[in-house]
Amino acid sequence: MARAIQKADFPYEVNDPDTLDTVGFLCLVEMDKFNVGTAEDLIKAPTNPSGIYPFHTSMYKNENKIGIHPRHIVGEYSPDTEQTTCTVANPKRYVEIPVLTIDQFNGFEIYVEDGDGTNNQTKAKIKVNHTADGSEGLIYRIIRKIPERQI
Repeated sequence: MARAIQKADFPYEVNDPDTLDTVGFLCLVEMDKFNVGTAEDLIKAPTNPSGIYPFHTSMYKNENKIGIHPRHIVGEYSPDTEQTTCTVANPKRYVEIPVLTIDQFNGFEIYVEDGDGTNNQTKAKIKVNHTADGSEGLIYRIIRKIPERQI
């Protein structure tokens, strides 16, 4: 069974190809509207989304397609250590989520297993919606950060 999601368009900061870690312009990306918010464990939208170019970038391009391949994180769900409140019978083990802002992407960390269960890596975890109304989600560990590519 798939996750219960409601998609919406959000502004996405495209890297300036000449200057590392600066915004070149904004375009749109479609993603689950309950995964975006102001909480620390959600994806943050750009604070000043003016001058958006009216085209979409997509996570679902193969490596040969021309265009903007958005920066994203890969999250892994581990039911042994996190809560299991979910309306989906079998949650996905891995999810890919675009990160809308360059600053938040740079602030995310890769989850490192600590062995004794006391690891509180708040910048290495993300909440992913698993309900139709956005009321509950599961915590995924960030295991990879994929930078933006422009082809």
